[in-house]
Amino acid sequence: MYKWLILNALVQRLADGAFIPVDPRNKDWNDVLAWVAAGNVIADADPPPQLEPPRDPLAEIDALKAALTAKAVITEADIDAASVSLGKAVSP
Repeated sequence: MYKWLILNALVQRLADGAFIPVDPRNKDWNDVLAWVAAGNVIADADPPPQLEPPRDPLAEIDALKAALTAKAVITEADIDAASVSLGKAVSP
């Protein structure tokens, strides 16, 4: 069985993990074509991983500022938590 890795460019043979370029001079590619001609189908490539949406550090800082401003009393624990949150907001 085979699976596309890069559509129309690279196939993986699942039996041994070999990567096979789409190249008519390549014996393994010709084996893939014979396998397909026998009625088999190359499996689709895996979907790309889902990426997290980009963060908006300014919005995170504004939210943090609003949360601290809304408190009547700001404790040391609040400041520590804000420092950790702020570090996440401005670090890559």
